[in-house]
Amino acid sequence: KLLKFIIMGNTNLKTKKDIKTKHKVKNYNDDSDGELIVFNDDFNTFVKVITTLMVFCNLDAETAERYTIKIHNEGECSVLKDKKSKLFPICENINESGILAEIR
Repeated sequence: KLLKFIIMGNTNLKTKKDIKTKHKVKNYNDDSDGELIVFNDDFNTFVKVITTLMVFCNLDAETAERYTIKIHNEGECSVLKDKKSKLFPICENINESGILAEIR
């Protein structure tokens, strides 16, 4: 339950329905190369973003923290590179947790 709370966030934060974004996930069924981009926002905490990257992207804590700082400072960060078909479910999970992500 604690992990779910950390990933899904505090109920006082905006829900997925409250997120207005132009970043839509497309269903990639091909094996072309892609990268998973995660975007900054004004309401997800560093802890939530770090934990989400660790859980869904299988990153170690140090790398997840480094990427989170880059997301905060630069507005976005490429967190994974792989085949688009492998990135799609990861991207979908990140978006469902309330963090904006897309595949390029």
